[in-house]
Amino acid sequence: MAAKGVHIWTRHLWFIAPLYLLTVLHGLNHAAAETRSEVLPMTRYSLPIDDALKQTLHTALQAKGEAYRPRTHHLDKQKQPLFTNRLILESSPYLLHHAHNPVNWHPWGEEALATAKAQNKPIFISIGYSTCHWCHVMERESFENIAIAEFLNDHFISIKVDREQRPDLDDIYMIAAQLISGQGGWPLNAFLTPDGKPFFAATYFPADRFLVLMDEVRQVWQQDHAKVLAQAARIHTTIEATLSPDSSGQLPGHEQIQAALDYFLGQYDEFNGGFSTAPKFPQETVLLLLLEQALQQRDEQLLGTAIHTLDAMQQGGIYDQVGGGFHRYATDPDWLIPHFEKMLYNQALLAEVYLRAWQLTNNPLYKRTLEHTLDYVLRELYADGGGFYSATDADSEGEEGRFFVWDEEELNAVLSKKDQALARALFNTSATGNFEGRNILHLELSLPEFAEQQGMPYSDLAEQIDRIRDQLYNVRKTRVAPALDDKLITAWNGLMIRTLALAGHALRNPRYLSAAWQSAEHLWQQHRDGNGNLWRDTREGQPGAAATQEDYAALARAMLALYDTSGGELWLERAQHLTDTMLEQFWDEKNGGFFLTTADTLTPLRSRSLDDGALPSGTSQGYALLQELAQRTGNIHYQTRATELMQQLATRITKYPASFSYLLSQYGQTLEQPLAAIQFAAQGALKAEVKAKEDGFELQINLREGWHINAQDPGDKRLIATTVDGDGLYEVRYPESKPLNVQFSKHPIAVYSGEIKISGRQQEMNTLLPPRLNFAFQACSDRICLPPEKLVLQIPATH
Repeated sequence: MAAKGVHIWTRHLWFIAPLYLLTVLHGLNHAAAETRSEVLPMTRYSLPIDDALKQTLHTALQAKGEAYRPRTHHLDKQKQPLFTNRLILESSPYLLHHAHNPVNWHPWGEEALATAKAQNKPIFISIGYSTCHWCHVMERESFENIAIAEFLNDHFISIKVDREQRPDLDDIYMIAAQLISGQGGWPLNAFLTPDGKPFFAATYFPADRFLVLMDEVRQVWQQDHAKVLAQAARIHTTIEATLSPDSSGQLPGHEQIQAALDYFLGQYDEFNGGFSTAPKFPQETVLLLLLEQALQQRDEQLLGTAIHTLDAMQQGGIYDQVGGGFHRYATDPDWLIPHFEKMLYNQALLAEVYLRAWQLTNNPLYKRTLEHTLDYVLRELYADGGGFYSATDADSEGEEGRFFVWDEEELNAVLSKKDQALARALFNTSATGNFEGRNILHLELSLPEFAEQQGMPYSDLAEQIDRIRDQLYNVRKTRVAPALDDKLITAWNGLMIRTLALAGHALRNPRYLSAAWQSAEHLWQQHRDGNGNLWRDTREGQPGAAATQEDYAALARAMLALYDTSGGELWLERAQHLTDTMLEQFWDEKNGGFFLTTADTLTPLRSRSLDDGALPSGTSQGYALLQELAQRTGNIHYQTRATELMQQLATRITKYPASFSYLLSQYGQTLEQPLAAIQFAAQGALKAEVKAKEDGFELQINLREGWHINAQDPGDKRLIATTVDGDGLYEVRYPESKPLNVQFSKHPIAVYSGEIKISGRQQEMNTLLPPRLNFAFQACSDRICLPPEKLVLQIPATH
């Protein structure tokens, strides 16, 4: 997500420090818009680095090989870069983009901070990511500019950070930007004291304003040094307060979940769907909350809100009608004009949303969108050997969206006369286009509505559309593709592996399951160091940053999804290992909750990932993981930590429930009965899965060796019988039981053990929501009998 002075989200600051100095600088920021400064012409200039470092950087450049294309316009006659800075030694594509700027960039690290302290210079830190459009703009305008580079190199220590590698640093300085300017986004630019405390932060600046701002910051640093340090200390204290726990000792309840729902329904766009005007983000975590609560509350209005949004997105330009997959967000209220970058985490989360919606509604369009999205990921983001690349850029051939849009001549050159007419009517294309003279393909009507309007069977329309999509995709492959961010981020891979496992199982698609298994194995083998600790990211086999808490949580949940869908104990063992490591390294033993990173003396604060935004927070994923692992192992330690986590967050959730959409979607399942189609009980010894059949349902139960449940007729009135009933279920058929001799009865009792199948028929239900199945039982081992339990399972969609 890039922003040019766009308000992205609002942090909930508990107190605001006096902002004397910030007011001065913020005024300078706005004044700079009217104070034009001539950008100096390019002069002969070299980076201020010593000969030993120059040789190291030259060697690194030579190692890139002949195919390497420096991303700079500062080239000699042999097309070699005039400048090479320390970023050439990094693995991040974003940092490598800036490796040939004339700016003397440092990566975040001990050298940069020590140099700032030794020279008593303020730090300029610029944070972005490789597919960020406005990051590219500021690079071209400012960081490639000799005059700006010379000023930065003379008066500041400049640091470049990939926010995807270091979400902790991004979080800390984004809070500063929101505190200072009331808005956030990328590129995120901040000025820091040598110990890393921010005293000014904002987003994009044009080159002339940026040059003026830098000069004003230099003057303030030199003339009001004590005030700058005092202001930085106050901002630091404020940021620290936003990340500090505030435990009430109580647990949230239904009212907090309802408050979040009320907030989002109040923001709901009844005409276009979604929960804002523009820019318009999918807000996957909100959609998952709506779907979960619609199922829990049997509320068709909540379901309708989510369905309306899903329909609008899959028909809009935010969805790639040719190649599948979703762009990052729409720039208009109608979901038509996207910001064209594609992120792995969007595909993972939206695929999960459409999977869940298909399971709830049996709408084949959601299944189609789900499959096209996952097919896109496997086709274009899947790495050799397993794992998934991070993103593709919005720009190609110097234009945003050029790879994805079509003019009428291009469409006519590809398609037959018959297909031209169909495509023109279906995608509403024209000679003038809807985006800078070209057409973003979108659907004015849903496919069934269009088929009805045209008087043709839907199956015929789907076949013709698939033919048109294939032809357009083959032509599009010949275009210059957007840049690929080919680093593998553990957390994002975890999200995708989990979705692929769940979708592959639900759709009975071995291709999805195989990709999930292979990728999980790749991350387990290649994303850990010699001590078994995870890496946050790798690129071409080279590790990047150390993993964060969200990396451990996301990958462990992916392992659990593989365990759920395959029964392989290895995945459960790995999930438990990752969880135990996460608790050891990131749990706050003093106050409770998770830190985002391990202790690091270089960072000014130890950050926490609390709010759900474009991704579920590390805290939310950690809570879901603890709950899921407790159900599958019976280990009370995991449940205890999950409860402590919710107690630690209770006050925040009460104040700002809308900031915890994903956490509340998971927590809501503990207040009621979980309603997933796969569930665990009996301290993890029992797995139950319900499947839809053409004539009804089948409940498959697997018990670990040494465990049994009483039969439907156990033969002893004192025993709890196994029963299955539910919405519209009838003619329930139980399997044959096995006799078991027990000490308390003169006669053998009847039990079920091993693999058990209970089936039945199901009446048509006059509701949008799927029926529920109630499974009551008592599980016993050779040593103990557990208390009676009841699972409520959702009968999923048919294939």
